[in-house]
Amino acid sequence: MNKKTLYTWNPLQLSQLMRIGSEEAVQQGPRNKAAYLEQLLSQNLPMDKTIAEILPAFFKPFCRSMGLIADEPVLAFLLNTGTPIEVLRQIKQAAKEMMGEVILESRRDAAGVVYYAAIAAALIRHGQRITGLPYAQLCYTFFRLKERKWILSELRSLFQNACEICQQKETDKNS
Repeated sequence: MNKKTLYTWNPLQLSQLMRIGSEEAVQQGPRNKAAYLEQLLSQNLPMDKTIAEILPAFFKPFCRSMGLIADEPVLAFLLNTGTPIEVLRQIKQAAKEMMGEVILESRRDAAGVVYYAAIAAALIRHGQRITGLPYAQLCYTFFRLKERKWILSELRSLFQNACEICQQKETDKNS
């Protein structure tokens, strides 16, 4: 490779060249995306520290049962029909922040699944769109996500149901 060619490359091309053979280049397949997604979904939502500090230990289980504090895996909140909209917004925001921070494409894709799963759950369970994205774009994204085999079947079903709601909203809007 001559120097002139190397100097004309843009930063993205150079970074891709530098990643050849690295851990990031190796960890891009569906199997790794599924593993990262499973890892994200099994993490507990953190309990609000201000609440945790002031609550007596014997009162915390009651507060958890009432949905006042979150201390369960993310997947449970996404699939539970009684999850409050505020918790779904919290999950969405955390996933959005992770998508912006993560370098590995596999991890960014897994965070994106969690982000859209929170949006889908809010649409299905509360009839609310917790994003500024239009229904047509959400439907397109949900449709694509439900086709990905590396995503858990429960989430693919969630995306299917959300896609149907978005289609109906688009139909109603155009009527």
